[in-house]
Amino acid sequence: MAEIDKKDDKAPAWAWWLVIGVSFLIFIITTILLVDKTDKPLASPAEARVAAEIPYVALHTFPDGIKQITIPIGPERWEGIALPLDAIAYDVDVLGVDDWRQIRTWDGKNSPVLKKGQSAYVPIQRNSDIKEATFWIRGEGESIVTINR
Repeated sequence: MAEIDKKDDKAPAWAWWLVIGVSFLIFIITTILLVDKTDKPLASPAEARVAAEIPYVALHTFPDGIKQITIPIGPERWEGIALPLDAIAYDVDVLGVDDWRQIRTWDGKNSPVLKKGQSAYVPIQRNSDIKEATFWIRGEGESIVTINR
């Protein structure tokens, strides 16, 4: 019978270091993937307080063929307006003489407070980002939103 050649059963030292290195790398990657990044605050405490004080309550849309809608607005709530994709401009006005309104664009920029007779005509570029075509409004009384198609 032929003798079986037995080699040394010990693995080279570099192989053990390779196993330890790969294991450590897998541990680090797994840890990074499992970390929940949503625990970070999305806004400063002041912004969070303002957002909590003035809630977003509704989203209004324009039915087919309608170019003007009337929205009841209040100073303690934001009413959302979703413009149709074929809108090229919108105009916002209030009905009452002493009423006021303020517009907030989708990206959070507030306009100045406007009263009756002050204009807020905002053109919208064709092929623009949808964020530019949607805004929020608050104020007193009722507001008329008119679009141009």
